[in-house]
Amino acid sequence: MAIVLLIAVVASLRPLPSRHLTMATGPPGSAYARAGARYREILAREGVHLRLLPTNGAVVNEALLEDQRSGVSVGFVQAGTRDKPPRGVVSLGTVFVCIAGRFNARYCDSMRTC
Repeated sequence: MAIVLLIAVVASLRPLPSRHLTMATGPPGSAYARAGARYREILAREGVHLRLLPTNGAVVNEALLEDQRSGVSVGFVQAGTRDKPPRGVVSLGTVFVCIAGRFNARYCDSMRTC
């Protein structure tokens, strides 16, 4: 009986995760902004309120995630934007795969697309 009571006390002292989150996305209309809107829809079904914070992109998002005073708890960042990972930031995985291409100037001139 004492063990059950001890477990109940310990469980009640641990705070539950917040049901209100702020996500740093990206510029309006960007892939990050659209993905943020989709996450907001999904989390709303579970009773979680996700506030989207438009930013100028991954570099700003990393700075906001690193700053404890920003209020941002989740955001989209791009691998390789910094030499080392920001302090206190944990990656949950890959959401997008970005394909980058490089073309030489001669190819671009002939295609008139670069």
